[in-house]
Amino acid sequence: MKRFTRACIAFSGLILAVYTLWLVIGSDTDSASAVSSLLTVIYNALVIVLGIYIASRNTFHSAIRRAWFCFSAASGAWAIAEILWFYYESILGVDPYPSPADFFYLIFYPFMLGGVLSMPFLPIEREKRALIALDTLIVPLVALLFLYYFILAPLHTSLEGGQALETIVTLTYPSADLLILIGLLSLLQRDVEGVDRNVLLSLSISMSLTAGADVAWAVFELFGDSTHIAFLNAVWLAGVWGTLIAAGIQIERPSLAEIHQPDFRPPLRDILIYAAPASAFILLLISSNRSAYENQYIVAVISVILGTLVMVRQYIVLNENRQLYKRMEILAARDQLTGLFNRRAFDETLKREIQRCERHDHALSLLMMDMDGFKKYNDAFGHLNGDVILKTTADIIRGSLRTIDILARYGGDEYVAILPETSLENAQRLAERISGILKKELADKNVGMTIGGATWQKGMTADDLIKAADQELYRLKSLRQSGGQDAP
Repeated sequence: MKRFTRACIAFSGLILAVYTLWLVIGSDTDSASAVSSLLTVIYNALVIVLGIYIASRNTFHSAIRRAWFCFSAASGAWAIAEILWFYYESILGVDPYPSPADFFYLIFYPFMLGGVLSMPFLPIEREKRALIALDTLIVPLVALLFLYYFILAPLHTSLEGGQALETIVTLTYPSADLLILIGLLSLLQRDVEGVDRNVLLSLSISMSLTAGADVAWAVFELFGDSTHIAFLNAVWLAGVWGTLIAAGIQIERPSLAEIHQPDFRPPLRDILIYAAPASAFILLLISSNRSAYENQYIVAVISVILGTLVMVRQYIVLNENRQLYKRMEILAARDQLTGLFNRRAFDETLKREIQRCERHDHALSLLMMDMDGFKKYNDAFGHLNGDVILKTTADIIRGSLRTIDILARYGGDEYVAILPETSLENAQRLAERISGILKKELADKNVGMTIGGATWQKGMTADDLIKAADQELYRLKSLRQSGGQDAP
């Protein structure tokens, strides 16, 4: 099936290029219309075949299967509409607009929208919902502004008399395209699950081409200019080809494991979200220079709304960046396992405390703590159980300290505590209390702790204080190993 799909896409792309060249060189309008109808039916038939194939395969996500069933139905509606249009125009020789063909053309849109909304996606995080909603709203609002400026406003008298139905049907096409584009843009902003984003990009390009052709066709129809309509056939055909490419990409990537793309950056956040309001501002400048145009204030109001939405969006982005910076600061200063300060944060804090002692001549003590028997326990029972011991030890020590004391994880099974306003005698009492609690709590694990302390003296640097506490720690360890009893 993959070979067949690649051949269909390549051959249909070649035919599209030849047909477009034929239009550029110059072709008979009736012949071009007939060929366009034939090619559109064939291309939509290929989409139906590939879509039904995807919908019938259990290797695809169930939501993807539902989506491509809807896309197949949409292509079927388009093919029927094209056949009816050709029948009325070429066989009966009557104007097919409006006619039953338009009913099937319009049926195409709810099926496409249903397919888009059926695509699988991950739930949106609460803090991202407002941002995605704004991103999805800004671009369609700009499109609506241009639709109003170039079509609706100049046609304020077109809804009178016999042109009312024709005008309403004509404007329905670009409006429906806009709804589908909103759905696709919304999905592109989200974290999809089980679908290649290239499928969504191809569908977005397809609908963008269709929407552009529908808007141009609406302008030509409503203003009675049919000289360029033939060229729109190539654009519509390219839109169907985009859907065909999307089906090909989907068939190439049936495995859900191959589709996860966490590093994708939504396109609206890079260019479109800023280019859209800029284009609205340019339109506002153009309208202000047209004295004959009576509805500049509507363009101005929509432009102000767009500017407000962009500012709100930027506020949300800045707030997210601030929150992210705070989280990064916490992660940079905290040990991931125990939640204590890490070595880097400890070094910076100790330097600040020593500077404070030098200015105010306050007492400052330091406790260096090293676990006894932890390596044996870790080797015997594994790292997961060892991590539990480390976290339990951290909680016990933290519970024994004051709020002004600073506890950090110094190394693998080493902890260090900075004790402001604490003499060596009081630090030793605290060390004995911590050691006793740990001995009692971890007695069944054969794990204990040796704690060495030191007090800052004038002229000592941070390294000097750490070295003094470390020397006391290893003196006590040696004493304990030799059978001494005065080690805490």
